[in-house]
Amino acid sequence: MATGGDATAQQFARVSDIAKEPQKMLMPIRGYEKMPLVPLEEAITPLVSILPEVQDYAYVAKQRCEPVPADGLTQDQSASIILYTMEWEPHEECLYFALNATLRAEDRRKLKPWFSYLKLILTALKQLRSTRHFVYRGVKMNLIKQYPLGKTFVWWGFSSCASKMGVLENEQFLGKTGDRTMFTIDCESGKDISRHSYYQSEDEILLLPARQFEVISCLQPAPGLNMIQLKETQSPISLLQPVTNDSNPKAPSQDIDIKTQSETIVASVQPKLDSVKSGTSASTVPKPMPMHKTIAHDAKSDIRFSNIFIEIPRLFIMATGGEEEFTQRVLRFSDVAQEPTEMLMPISGHEDMPIVPLEIAVEPLVSFLPAVQSYAYAAKKRCKNPPADGLTIDESASIILYSMGWKPIDKCLYAALNATLRSEDRDQLVPWFLYLKLFLTALSRLPSSRRFLFRGVKLDLHTMYPKGETIIWWGFSSCTTSINVLQSERFLGTTGTRTMFTIECFSGKDIKQHSYFPSEDEILLLAATQFKVMGCLNAGNGLHTIQLQETQPPFPLLYPTASNLNSNDLTKDIGIKTQPETIAASSVQPKLESVKSSTSASTVPQPTPMHKTITHDATS
Repeated sequence: MATGGDATAQQFARVSDIAKEPQKMLMPIRGYEKMPLVPLEEAITPLVSILPEVQDYAYVAKQRCEPVPADGLTQDQSASIILYTMEWEPHEECLYFALNATLRAEDRRKLKPWFSYLKLILTALKQLRSTRHFVYRGVKMNLIKQYPLGKTFVWWGFSSCASKMGVLENEQFLGKTGDRTMFTIDCESGKDISRHSYYQSEDEILLLPARQFEVISCLQPAPGLNMIQLKETQSPISLLQPVTNDSNPKAPSQDIDIKTQSETIVASVQPKLDSVKSGTSASTVPKPMPMHKTIAHDAKSDIRFSNIFIEIPRLFIMATGGEEEFTQRVLRFSDVAQEPTEMLMPISGHEDMPIVPLEIAVEPLVSFLPAVQSYAYAAKKRCKNPPADGLTIDESASIILYSMGWKPIDKCLYAALNATLRSEDRDQLVPWFLYLKLFLTALSRLPSSRRFLFRGVKLDLHTMYPKGETIIWWGFSSCTTSINVLQSERFLGTTGTRTMFTIECFSGKDIKQHSYFPSEDEILLLAATQFKVMGCLNAGNGLHTIQLQETQPPFPLLYPTASNLNSNDLTKDIGIKTQPETIAASSVQPKLESVKSSTSASTVPQPTPMHKTITHDATS
């Protein structure tokens, strides 16, 4: 029998049973919802012939319950979850193992003895709040062939997932060598059962049975390690019949002993169970198929997992067509190593400026970005009319201009802007105020949503991101929603020292419809976004993966833009040539005169060379 303190071994068994999921469609899970809610002792009575020791463990689970369980659950409901998380030997006779094997079986008749327990635990889980989670699972096998890009599939069993990727570093999970597959899962219906687990130190998110997913992308970042990105989707039919609203099971009366109560409730449930009495022997419970028979293990398909957001050292290659698009993407996605590690002053001042057309907004930048006006003209001409998302032409063009790159790289807008945002001298931001006001106003009009993003760099940065630390990225951060972007050697590749970031954010902006390269799936994080380091996974072969979660600072680090007249209102009945003169003279010029002398190229902070920003430790 497993010892009570062996939490890692228990969590490993539940998180790593993914290989047993069938690769075919099964019939929906139905019938249990018609059962009455009964106390745990009664719910597991039909399982005794299958699981001889289940009553003993149900007693322990009930005794372990808090007098008033968390989340408004009854003791029986909370105990049903505790019982699910417990394990005993032989392994195939413990509850979660046998239940999931039955849920994955083609013969739905074998589920009938489980109906009362399913009704109780699913009613309990229904009362726990469903929130969007980004979770992880892993197994020491190569499952890449079972999960091709674009595939829609169903996990029929309950799925235990880790909310922190660091859990998977343990050799019992993924480890650092051999064939491994890691899943990053964007789910909508995850249930945090940590307050109702036998092992409350675990950060376990439980996915209900019959959840449907789509394979969004796949990554092979190193030999032996595969990473598969999944997103929960809605099935067109109900694969798990929802529980009905029944009254909670009554707690056992203090005046009635357990035996008497059991006899009373069994009498009410018995008619529904009698018809399957003959089918409840242990021999009829589907045994999990041996792993080597379930999965065709292909040693030639070794791939490595990793949560990703990749970055690589600065480089610039003048290219044309699709090559140029890719080069620009690499540059924007790869500057994370230039983020300062110290706290800077908040970014403010831009919010007081008026909104002006793009031509005016870039005028103060000409002295240190000589080509900016011609690129601003091209950005404006490239705009759709009308632009998407309700933006004005100038607002959309400000985003297009940000996404453009030109040579030399330190003279293009996004590189110079981010270098200035990362500078300690906030006075150097003054020439950028008009552009920042227009750009941030445009981004504020794009919807923000909770997302799971990736970034990375070909450097070892894990010592700069210790678990539990709060960090700030002061520049605008370009991220990808799809891990397969990082497969290229120009991004992450498969060898050498690398750091990948998985980022859970709530303020990302999808700029695809306003990018110079609209084929990109690029999410832009605003300047001065704060994160907490949730965990770090050393996946071996020089690859570290860092898990970040966006947090809200106690005060604004980037002052919000105020509501102003939009730039389209300024262009009515005013010629392009006279418009800059009119607006600059009226409201903008006085605020810029004081910094005229400070806008020379010599005062613009140049991007810090990466070798000076990061101490590169070849031994890491």
